[in-house]
Amino acid sequence: MVIDKVELVCLLTTLIEEIEHDLKSEYFTDPKHISERKYLGFEQWAYERLIEEVGDSFPETSAFEIVENFCKRMNGFSCVNKKTSYMFSSAYDAGMNVYDLVIQSTFAD
Repeated sequence: MVIDKVELVCLLTTLIEEIEHDLKSEYFTDPKHISERKYLGFEQWAYERLIEEVGDSFPETSAFEIVENFCKRMNGFSCVNKKTSYMFSSAYDAGMNVYDLVIQSTFAD
């Protein structure tokens, strides 16, 4: 079954909630884990941005295409500026995570 936009937003919302829960854990409140906390922040930003892109997309654009285009853009942005490379690389990784979940749900039956 192909995932639709509503299901994609539900998936992204769940991922955001998991990150918010994780960030409240003792592990991530410890200053020693600031880099992991920073990564999760970028990952959360990516999921939130994907939700915005679903709302901004044309009706005929599939959930799969939205995620695929997002990943391509984030990958490109990660090569533009050294100062923002980590943020966009993290967003690319988050997008690829969603991409894998979308493909997995497509072939789950």
